[in-house]
Formats: sequence, C-alpha cells, structure tokens
Amino acid sequence: MNITVTSLLKRVLPLKGFCYAGARWDEYTGEVIEVELAARRGARARCSCCRHPAPCYDHPAGVRRWPFIGLWAIAIFFLYRPRRVACRRCGVRVELLP
Repeated sequence: MNITVTSLLKRVLPLKGFCYAGARWDEYTGEVIEVELAARRGARARCSCCRHPAPCYDHPAGVRRWPFIGLWAIAIFFLYRPRRVACRRCGVRVELLP
C-alpha cells in the first residue's frame, strides 16, 4: 500500500470546502514539508466575520503559509492563497479558513 502525505492528511484531517493539492519538500532547507491547499471545486467560500456563504470577490496575489503539527519531527506548513469574499452583511473580507 502506497501512502503519501496528502492521503494521510485526507484521512486524519479532512477540511470541508478544501482539498490537498500536493506536498513537497521545502526547496531551501529540505527539512520541511509544504502542503498545498486548494478550494474544493463548487464549494462556496464563507465570510470570516459572520461565517455565512458569500460569493468570491477576488484572489489576492500572495500565498500564505501556516504551521501545522509536525510529523516524525519534520515541520509541516500549509500553503494557500485565501480568497476574498463580497459578504452582503460585512463587505469585502478574507474567507473563513479552518
């Protein structure tokens, strides 16, 4: 049985509205695993303020990096470019992230 980092994460940490797009070693240090996240096709983004579904406003240019729990003493970071949403109640906000 062939197990990858992304299949392991899918099993232990399913993210509603998101999917694991891939994993790779950090190209500079080689001691960090970077896991790319992507918005699941058809899933609506939610406003981070009121948590209601809202249409996508745009995609800012920068990819953000969040630390996750290490695996076998290897640091893991999630990479994602969060969308901005046009919420009827709150205006333009960054989407809610799990």
